[in-house]
This record gives sequence, C-alpha cells and structure tokens, in this order.
Amino acid sequence: MKVEDSGKGLGMKPWKAYGLLVLFNVAFTVLIQYWERLLYWCLEGRVPPILIFGSIGLIAGAWLLGNRLIVRRSSLDWRKGIGAVAVVVAIVLLDPWVRPLYMNQLDNLAMFQSFRILEHFRKG
Repeated sequence: MKVEDSGKGLGMKPWKAYGLLVLFNVAFTVLIQYWERLLYWCLEGRVPPILIFGSIGLIAGAWLLGNRLIVRRSSLDWRKGIGAVAVVVAIVLLDPWVRPLYMNQLDNLAMFQSFRILEHFRKG
C-alpha cells in the first residue's frame, strides 16, 4: 500500500505540512546548536555527566519523535520528509549566510547560561 503525499492526516494541504516540518526542524536545529554551545561552555567546569547524557537523549528523542509525528500525521511520503529534514538541517548548519545570523547570539546566550549553571554546581 503506497502512502500518497496528500497531507490530509492533520487536515492540511501538503505544502502546509512541509512548512510545518521545515519550521519544526529549523527550531530544533537552532536548539541543538544552542545545546552544543552550552555543552562546550559547561565542560569547562564540573557538571554531572548524567545531565549531559540525559540532555543528549532528550533533545535527540524529541527531535526524532517530532519529525515522525509530523510526517505520519500529515500523511507525507517518508522519503520526501527525510529529504526535507536533510535540506533544512544542511541549510541551517552549513549556509555561510544563515549561520552567522544566529550563531553569535547563541554563543553569547550559552556562555552566560553556563556561568549560572556552573555557579549552581560550585555552591553544592
């Protein structure tokens, strides 16, 4: 049985389903970049390893399950869904015009939040 690219599972047209998939993956790719910078800054101090491994599992699990949910509920072809995800992630991570727009701000936010996290673990 072949699944058509109809987008009727969520009651939306296919282009809206792809738009939702693109927005979800842009948000999660930026979130993963923020987490990676936060991890870099937190490794300078003493943070319990369980927090680091737990956060990796949480982010990866939420990203994979979210993509699966969007593709299944919108009845998109899974190969086209994976292709859309790969294109979005490649653009956000590798494009020399898009990356500098958000990377400097993410690095500053992660650095200042890591100071607060490290201060918490220094007290305890």
